[in-house]
Amino acid sequence: MRLNVFIPAAGLGKRLQPITNHLPKPLLPVLGKPLLERVIERVAPLGAAKIGVNTHHFQQQVSSWILGSKYAGQVEIFYEKDLMGTGGAIRNAGRILSNSTFLVHNTDISSNIDLEVLIEVHESSGNLVTLAVHDHPELNNLRLDATGLLKDVTRSQEPQTCKSRLKQAAYTGIAVYRPDFIEHIPAGSSDMVSCWLKALASGATIGTVDVTGAEWKDLGRPDSFAETVWDELRSQGERVFINQEFSGCRHVIFQGITVIEAKAEVTGPVTFENCILLPGALVGATKSKQRNRIIGPDYSIEIPEPNVCSENKDSGPEIQEKLIKKVFGAKKDRLSVSTLSFGGSDRSYYRLRLGSRSAVLMITDKTDPDYERQLQYSIFFNGLGLPVSRLIAAASIEETIQNNAMSGHSAVFEDLGDFSLYSWMKCRRQVEDIESMYKKVLEIIVKMHTFSTAVDSFPTTGKPAAFRLETPKFRKFDFDHLCWESSYFLREFVVGFCRQDIADSAFLDDEFHRLAVEVDSYPKRVIHRDCQSQNIMIVQKDRPYLIDYQGARIGPPAYDLASLLWDPYIKIEENLRERLILFYIKIRTEIDGDSFDQSLFRRSILPCLLQRHMQALGAYAFLSMTKGKEYFEKFIPGALGMLCAELEQVKDRFPVLYGLVRKIRETKIMR
Repeated sequence: MRLNVFIPAAGLGKRLQPITNHLPKPLLPVLGKPLLERVIERVAPLGAAKIGVNTHHFQQQVSSWILGSKYAGQVEIFYEKDLMGTGGAIRNAGRILSNSTFLVHNTDISSNIDLEVLIEVHESSGNLVTLAVHDHPELNNLRLDATGLLKDVTRSQEPQTCKSRLKQAAYTGIAVYRPDFIEHIPAGSSDMVSCWLKALASGATIGTVDVTGAEWKDLGRPDSFAETVWDELRSQGERVFINQEFSGCRHVIFQGITVIEAKAEVTGPVTFENCILLPGALVGATKSKQRNRIIGPDYSIEIPEPNVCSENKDSGPEIQEKLIKKVFGAKKDRLSVSTLSFGGSDRSYYRLRLGSRSAVLMITDKTDPDYERQLQYSIFFNGLGLPVSRLIAAASIEETIQNNAMSGHSAVFEDLGDFSLYSWMKCRRQVEDIESMYKKVLEIIVKMHTFSTAVDSFPTTGKPAAFRLETPKFRKFDFDHLCWESSYFLREFVVGFCRQDIADSAFLDDEFHRLAVEVDSYPKRVIHRDCQSQNIMIVQKDRPYLIDYQGARIGPPAYDLASLLWDPYIKIEENLRERLILFYIKIRTEIDGDSFDQSLFRRSILPCLLQRHMQALGAYAFLSMTKGKEYFEKFIPGALGMLCAELEQVKDRFPVLYGLVRKIRETKIMR
């Protein structure tokens, strides 16, 4: 079947003003990608011979983008001196549309509607037009019969009368046409609804495909545009998007979600929270705090705060009134509650806000084995002076069960914001700034690695049991747990994700066994055990804090350095990594003296790297396949490359593991 596509892109974008006073709607970016490009990417795989795009508003900008893109040879531009409406635009593009079936896809629509199914239904139906429709009460102006044929279009969404048997639906902005539809379009300017009605009056049939339930967003308003940007960030597992040309990172404190597009400038200290800076935005020192805004050259548009829970109790957290009273001295119905996402965690996190005050609520299942550990470790690490999120209030297990108020345990912590080291590194930094930040993190890690476990000076009386500062009984990161990690890697990544059969399982088990024995043999201290960039929050501009420390164990300190300095989330230059290792050794030696064996520590790094990267690959596979967080797949190539390079150094000792990993990497045996 021959197919062409038409993308209307000439309009003034009035609903998006004042944004479109500076930028044509088709070039409005979502994480660096213009709306027009997003639509072309959707339709290009359909095998369209030609893609027609009409232009008018800022036509030179739109045409320049098309001609400079990789789609230049496939796209034909139809300039309109005067706006012709969608009907007139299609007639004007008749040169490429009148000889084949064609698809029309609006520019300001984001959806996952299956376009191939829509085309197939159209081709088999004999309809002149087939519209993709859905039930959208605010927009339901189409009237369909029981078979889905279009019978009428109203100019308003009036309530359905009892006598009417027609079904209501809304047009999605996507449709397929036979080429002879152009005969129903009058010369000059015309809208599509008039053309549909004219075709119906002539006896033609216009069918529909109901896509209710598919993802669909109208990006034609500032609020819906912002919602799409937030959703796109979430789908990628990100909190920030910062164009690499942006040079104002030193001036900015990031909170919430932040998007900074190309050609945006910040010239003075400013805090951004839930903001989108569009091309041409200029923010100076006089704007010290920007929150919930779309910012451009001469405008700042307020947008709804993302992730705010509905007043409907079924969609928000079940918050214990007594707990909130401890924190805010107010009833929970006065709070603003928004959801937070924390990587691969199964827990639920919410930001509670009352005026300028905020805190983070954590809710876990009653079976969560780490709940009490997190409370104990928070109190203990705070007592040591480690920068971790301060525990503000908690509903103890006994209290929760006794009150039967919740389906899980809850605790409220100090709000450290949303900006992790991973996000901090997304912003272009000077090498000296990166080194300074990592040294601050290493100072925290050394403090964790060197505290005495025989702490007798902390008061243990005069406080509620949940807040007494007692040394926790840390679990061991030993041979058994190391063997579990390698089995996790084998099960989730090698077999589950890569679908790779294990031919030499006995030899592989022996290698895993020997590796675990070696790692277990090194001196042990209390370690974070997951000290990677997403578990380090940056507060204000340069103060790192640790989170997700409930899994801390007694294990080899080099495992934390493997997690931090060889983090698949972030690529660090080799020279910088070596300087940071030397810095760690220096401050460890200053604290531990001759008892710290530098040579032995150096030898422990490579085995810990092998162990850590196997664990990371197992986790990425598990989170993407089992937990449905597919964005973790993007970190697999980096972790796999690191593991392969490390095994290259010890391939004589671990030949089976080396061969397996190299085969997976070279043949890309992955789903």
